[in-house]
Amino acid sequence: MNQAALEKITFIPKSSKIITFLLITCSCITSTTFGYDASMINGLNILPSYTDYFHLNTATLALNTASIWIGGCLVAFCYGQFTDWVGRRPALLWAALITVFAVILQTAAQNVAMFVIARILIGFGTSASGLCGPVYLAETLPFQRRAWGLGVFNDFYYVGGLIAAGITFGTSTMNSTWAWRIPSAIQGVFSIICIIIIHFIPESPRWLIYQNQHEEALKVIAYMYADGDRENPLVVAQFKEITDTIDYEKTSGETLSMMQLVKTPSARKRVTLAISAAVFSTIAGIYATVAMLFLFQGSYSIGWTPLLYLYPPEVMNYSIRANGMAIFQFALNGTALWCVFAFPFALVAIGWKTYMINGAYDVLIIGLMAWYWVETKGTSLEEVDRVIDGEKHSNVPDLKSVLKGEGKLF
Repeated sequence: MNQAALEKITFIPKSSKIITFLLITCSCITSTTFGYDASMINGLNILPSYTDYFHLNTATLALNTASIWIGGCLVAFCYGQFTDWVGRRPALLWAALITVFAVILQTAAQNVAMFVIARILIGFGTSASGLCGPVYLAETLPFQRRAWGLGVFNDFYYVGGLIAAGITFGTSTMNSTWAWRIPSAIQGVFSIICIIIIHFIPESPRWLIYQNQHEEALKVIAYMYADGDRENPLVVAQFKEITDTIDYEKTSGETLSMMQLVKTPSARKRVTLAISAAVFSTIAGIYATVAMLFLFQGSYSIGWTPLLYLYPPEVMNYSIRANGMAIFQFALNGTALWCVFAFPFALVAIGWKTYMINGAYDVLIIGLMAWYWVETKGTSLEEVDRVIDGEKHSNVPDLKSVLKGEGKLF
């Protein structure tokens, strides 16, 4: 389904608050599904009805668990360009449909091969959502709600984990294969909810402007900022700021290709910032990780959990945002896959010293962030250009000034 076909069955509310709520709810399905899967597979790994049915050994058990990250890595090679082509909203829809199909396949699995293929597809679908979902939120939410909306996006990982823990505990007493098939089937419910909500939310105004659909983009911005009021100063300023910046990117020769990711120093810096967030969040660990597990988990959840999907789409400009998030997903899933296979060997070889190495990463991470990262607080996506490129590519006042009534538009 493309943008034109989806538009025919779209019913957008005229309340900015309702649209914001629906946008965040739809996009947060990604983390809910991923959190559900992580908790579910941990629960299934100790179920005799699951391990006996597939005749699992250490190798196949690890493969069943890690295959989801293989699918996540595959997303990097195609889904960024697909998101630029069909639009943010249809891309999110297709990601949800792929996940539902994969869940059906996983639930009906008859052997290890079928189960692994299903999990690779689940990894592809959820990572595809993790690619286009943050892009969609960052480009569509009002700038003053963007940090909150993107921050809560990844927090729903724990919501999914809690639900899966309860369901797998409830089915654990079953003696049939339904002990693991029921949790597998329920995993698809979240994506079905996403598919339903998509018909009540608008397309990204930045994607629409890039496609020269300016009238539709203005309508979306008005809905997001002012309940449909096109004369609102924030609406006027944001529309012009986006239009000016995208016009600048087009006229300066920036394209939506993968090569654009490394074409200029600015693009390379933006992509490096996104990749660093993926790697840092995965390898982070304090020296007493085991003894202070709850303290570590709490501080990690306050810091890295909301930041992981908030920072990358903010630091990338429109031309590289979708493809940049594809590279981000590759780095995130690749690092996770490496950790899954490498850390058990490290524990066998050097034991508790593994946690010392894991904790020592934090010292390096703090230094690199202080030296290389840029601040995006309180800016629109277009205003981040000033921090990275040294200039803003529009002559309208910053939206923060317009919001306070200090900036003059014309």
